[in-house]
Amino acid sequence: MRQLQNKLTTANALNVELRKQLDTAATTNHALEQQRKQLNNSLTTVKATNTTLVEGKKKTPLSKKKT
Repeated sequence: MRQLQNKLTTANALNVELRKQLDTAATTNHALEQQRKQLNNSLTTVKATNTTLVEGKKKTPLSKKKT
């Protein structure tokens, strides 16, 4: 009986530690997801700016070199 109580105590302690680790992992996952969204938004903005600049270059005639 005493041995079972010791095993239960050990299992409970491990459960507490695993719960802490899971909570930490969930918090980290949430932070990384927010960061991914921000980076994705930044990338979308950069792509749009790049497209605008490329289109602007197409509409601007090239300067003629003096010979």
